[in-house]
Amino acid sequence: MDGPLPAALIGREAELERFDSFLRSPGAEGADYLWVTGQAGSGKSHFLDACVERAAGMGWETLQGQCTEETRTDPYGPFLSTLGLCFDKSGRLINDRSVYTIVDQISLDDVFDAVNDIPGMAVVAFGIKVGMSIFEARRRPRSSDELLNRNFEFILQVLGQIVRKRKKPILLALDDLHLASATTYALVEYLLTRIVDARLLVVATWSAESPEEGEVLIRERMPRLAQGDRLLHLSPLSDDDMRQLLRHLYPHPSAESLMATLIRLSRGLPGVLVESLHLVELEGEACLSAAADWTTPDSALRTLIAHQVGRLDAEERSILECASLIGQRVPLAVLSAKQLCDYLGLSERAVLMRLVELADRAGVLVWEGTDAVRFVSPSVRQFLRERIHEVVARRDHLRIAEAWQASDGDARPAQLATHYLAGGEPRKALDFALQSAEELSRHAAYPEAMQSYRLALEALGQLDDDADRTARECDILRAMGLVAEQAGDWGQALSCLERSLELAEDDARRAEIHAGLGWLHVQRGEVKAALEHLNRSASLYESLDDAPGKAQVDYYLGVLYQQQKEWQRAIACFERYLEVSRRAGFEEGRASVYIELGNLHRLQRRWERAEQLLKEGISLAQRDRDYAVLAQGYHYLGVLYSWQGRAEAVDVLQRALDIVHTRTKQPAQEARIQNTLAETLVRMNRWDEAEAAFHASAAIKERLGDKAGLAMTYGGLGRLYLRRWLFDKAAEYLGKDIEILSEEFAANVAWIQQLTNTLGEVYRRQGDLERASECLDRALELAERIPDPQVRERSRGYTHMLRANLALDRGDLEAAERECERALKLLGGTWAAGEVHRTSARLARMRGDFERAQRHLERALAAAQHGEDIDRALASLERAYLCRDMGDREGMREWATQARSLALRLENVGLQRLAEQLLDADS
Repeated sequence: MDGPLPAALIGREAELERFDSFLRSPGAEGADYLWVTGQAGSGKSHFLDACVERAAGMGWETLQGQCTEETRTDPYGPFLSTLGLCFDKSGRLINDRSVYTIVDQISLDDVFDAVNDIPGMAVVAFGIKVGMSIFEARRRPRSSDELLNRNFEFILQVLGQIVRKRKKPILLALDDLHLASATTYALVEYLLTRIVDARLLVVATWSAESPEEGEVLIRERMPRLAQGDRLLHLSPLSDDDMRQLLRHLYPHPSAESLMATLIRLSRGLPGVLVESLHLVELEGEACLSAAADWTTPDSALRTLIAHQVGRLDAEERSILECASLIGQRVPLAVLSAKQLCDYLGLSERAVLMRLVELADRAGVLVWEGTDAVRFVSPSVRQFLRERIHEVVARRDHLRIAEAWQASDGDARPAQLATHYLAGGEPRKALDFALQSAEELSRHAAYPEAMQSYRLALEALGQLDDDADRTARECDILRAMGLVAEQAGDWGQALSCLERSLELAEDDARRAEIHAGLGWLHVQRGEVKAALEHLNRSASLYESLDDAPGKAQVDYYLGVLYQQQKEWQRAIACFERYLEVSRRAGFEEGRASVYIELGNLHRLQRRWERAEQLLKEGISLAQRDRDYAVLAQGYHYLGVLYSWQGRAEAVDVLQRALDIVHTRTKQPAQEARIQNTLAETLVRMNRWDEAEAAFHASAAIKERLGDKAGLAMTYGGLGRLYLRRWLFDKAAEYLGKDIEILSEEFAANVAWIQQLTNTLGEVYRRQGDLERASECLDRALELAERIPDPQVRERSRGYTHMLRANLALDRGDLEAAERECERALKLLGGTWAAGEVHRTSARLARMRGDFERAQRHLERALAAAQHGEDIDRALASLERAYLCRDMGDREGMREWATQARSLALRLENVGLQRLAEQLLDADS
């Protein structure tokens, strides 16, 4: 840097070089970030300003946002203010024409065009739609890790549009990010992880005493963004650096003793030094007489602030104390409102004149435009707030609330609620707290909405004369339950709904609460509790003759029974939903129901009916622009095509993933589709791609804590390795799957039984016949506990077939005969019949009944043509063995060669070796 360093950079040359390295980093697009930490007075804000100036000089577009305590009730504020945007009364993001910003130079219509087909365009922020039923809001619960938020996407699109219009990368500088709350942090993460075709660097300051404390703080607030070399801590400056800074700030000749005193007392903190110098300029060196009491930088800073405040007269202090309760930034319209002026005993002009004097002196306040003042530092504001007596503060809060409301200032409803509650007006506090909660919910700021609802409950608790208090508390808790549910905090949601159920005084409320509790238990896989609540809800809706309510409970039950593989009961529930919706004349949820029904028919291999229903659901979802449901429809259609061996399965699943990546941005949905894509790639023998998709799915599920989904992925990996006869890996992942599913044993018994069957086959193929026998015995026991009779019979049949193979390995042909007969009886006409015929062919061959073996093999080979390569390979190998035993050398070579070819495609070394042994023996 040419010329003398700016004051903010004295002693910060190394830190500046770190920042410069981010500006110079190669790459024309993508996101990066740098967290600047340091204790109060370390110069973080001034360093950030210097970084902004540095970036602007290197051709960056710079945007600056400030976080304050008020950001916790205005989580989008730091971003909207720097962009010149705001919400209108309907919640739509618009250009705030009261300020001139970079956004004035771009067309917001272009941005709206970019987001007009994002899911939930009819909603304000992907929050809760106006008029949305509680059931529709529940149908797509969101993960707390990834809130689907149209406002997030809009701000992202604005940044991208700025880059395209201005042809510059963007530096987004956020000061005091530690004062923000969950939605603000989620938005920062969203921008950093989602921006494409643009270069964005986020630099933010955090207050922390040490680098270690900063790392802990940031990891707690933003766990998905690693710190590593992206954390820069501003340590206290050396005495030499402080001396240089002092000469820069105070170029007048001064005694060496004064400089030494200031340097010693500020302890390397530039902020304390600046405050000290300011006080010396105002009061002279005598003000340092209290230096003996400065034992820490914090005590020094507070002593200096006390000196500054002590110079104020009573009227100035009263004005500033009220201002300190308003915020870091204070609108003049509020401080000069009649309610506050009358309370202070001053005319409007007198208040304004005092503010002009205080701001012009630049000791405590500074100007922010022409309509607001700002405290010089948060420390000054905090000092003033702490010194207000409780009795006075109560009345201050009340008059501030009245003034702010009357002046139509920029107070958030939560701020008004806080002031009214502190001012002894709980009724008004309740009204504004509910208004705040509803507004924040519309903007998908769910954690902040919960805080406003808690404030409402606190206000309600002070209204002893409220006749509707119980009903209102019940309704607030119901709303809190839905907000927590949308945020993915199911434990909190359950707690709120359980408390609301205790307060519910009418059946309509009870029916809805039971439905909500049931749905939450469905999501958590807690079947017994889910059924209890859903059946109770259905009974109440029946007594109320509420057809839509009863239909929605049928939807929830359908999802539950589908998860439990009770397919006929699930189909009945979904069909009742459609019937009631047609009769009652509502269309909500039909697309979802058609898609779920299509998937259920797919599970029973009713291909034509499944495809018809899925395409009907997809068409409705496209019409409604419901991309979450649309992605699910393409997902299930891809599964259908995959099971049928149709090549278009991969393209359909990729279409589903594209919708998730560009529209819904839901990690849980992405994980499920990745899992299906992996299973499809397995059927195509695309092993590396399949493993990558499985592991991508597992990584998301691990992050989300989705144990049920993780179990499914582990099972898929187990089956992948079994197809390739990598038995150790297969056993490892099947075991992991069973271990997770056993945590909810009753709910997962059908899955556990199937996995136990597969694990038994793994052990048999390994030659561990005892462990295989134990597994298959256990599988038979488990089959008896499967509730759905069709699933139970198929599961038992498959176990008997595997037991037949095990008996053949042992040479026990009589036992194998019995097991084959049972398997054929239970599995005849099903998708598994081909495998049974292959086993029966093996039995007949070993008995020497070659004619019967040929009949079974013809059926097995015909079924294998509709199956996978592993089925065709095993059937071909068995045919080769039969030809060998019949003395048909030419036939043996033909079928062994075919088995070897299939084994090569499967990369199944063990199967390949068996085929080659036949060929080698013949040669």
